[in-house]
Amino acid sequence: MDGTFNDANTPQRIQSNLTWKAVSAGYGHTLAIRDDGTLWSWGANDIGQLGITYEVTPLRLGPDTDWGPPP
Repeated sequence: MDGTFNDANTPQRIQSNLTWKAVSAGYGHTLAIRDDGTLWSWGANDIGQLGITYEVTPLRLGPDTDWGPPP
């Protein structure tokens, strides 16, 4: 999400000052891990998949910084 409710048929840049390590998109929602290990989410929360309300910009989930695959 780019901070708007506008549909887009091509990829849109989100918070260009951040570096994303991994991104996973679902139907209407996205989860991503930043390069510092923090977990972020945005998009629709129709069935509670994000644990938040509908967000149009990335929202940090929890205080942990060790998200990602095990070593």
